Amino acid sequence: TTSDGPEITGAVYIHPTAQIHPTAVIGPNVSIHARVVVGPGVRINDSIVLDNVNIKDNAAILHAIVGWDCRIGKWGRVEGSQITSPDDIDEVTHLGVKVNSICILGEDVQVKDEVFIRNSIVLPHKEMAGNKHNEIIM
Repeated sequence: TTSDGPEITGAVYIHPTAQIHPTAVIGPNVSIHARVVVGPGVRINDSIVLDNVNIKDNAAILHAIVGWDCRIGKWGRVEGSQITSPDDIDEVTHLGVKVNSICILGEDVQVKDEVFIRNSIVLPHKEMAGNKHNEIIM
C-alpha cells in the first residue's frame, strides 16, 4: 500500500494494465486481470476478476469470480459465502436450490446500479436488473 494508491491487504495480484482508484480497498486473496477498471470506494476480497471488467463506484465484490467483460454498477454487490474448507461444499445445488458458496458471473454479465447478487451463478450474457439470492440464472 502506498500513500497515493489503493489500500492493499494480503495476497493480491493486479495486472499492470488494470486501473485501480486510490480509494479502493483490495484484498486479501484477490486476482485482478488485464484491463480491469476499479472505481472509487470499491471493495474486493477473496475474488478473481477476469479481463475487461468495469467495477463502478462503491461496488463490492466478495468471495466471487467475475467473468470477462462484466460490468458492475454503482453500489452493486456480488457476494458469495466464505468457504473455509473444501469439505464445506459437496454440491452446488441441493433439492433444486443453490447452496451457499462463492458467487460466479459468466462472461459479459451486466449488474445494474444498486443490485445485489448473492450466492448465485449467472451464466454469460445476462443483464441483472434486480436482486438475486441463491439462484442459478440461465
